[in-house]
Amino acid sequence: MSLVLTQIEKDAIAEINRTAEGAAREMLIGYVRQGVLRGGEPLDRMKVTPHQPPPRILIPPSGESKPLYAQGGPNINAWNELPLEVARHLVQLGKLHPGVCPIMLPRARHRYLIDTNGDAFSFGKEIVPGLWLEARANSRELHSYAVWLLRHFGEDPSLYRVVR
Repeated sequence: MSLVLTQIEKDAIAEINRTAEGAAREMLIGYVRQGVLRGGEPLDRMKVTPHQPPPRILIPPSGESKPLYAQGGPNINAWNELPLEVARHLVQLGKLHPGVCPIMLPRARHRYLIDTNGDAFSFGKEIVPGLWLEARANSRELHSYAVWLLRHFGEDPSLYRVVR
């Protein structure tokens, strides 16, 4: 027996899923704000292995947590959200801006990690309007980019914590 759904039913199921993801996201943020989710591990000491899920939350020294998730919700395997949120935090601190770009990839001679032109990247993610991050890399590289960015701009990555 095959179940055939109408478009209205499919749309209703999609809306239920979006609502559930939004509720899970809000619950996670609430836990952080209440102090239920504390601790975590220092970003620079985090062990990253292939196929490991990404961290859920980045906690900078200010203590203001930043949930890490792609547009689909907190359970998406999106390691590229880690260097993206680190870069956004550096923008908020006033350390990262178009005037310091382009920023080369560590140990690279012709490839950039951050630039003002997103067309130059194979998988560019917009940090803020006018700043782009190259997000095509494996989990270990993306983690190392996040740590490298903090060091590059004079921040101590051991003061930044992640919650898995």
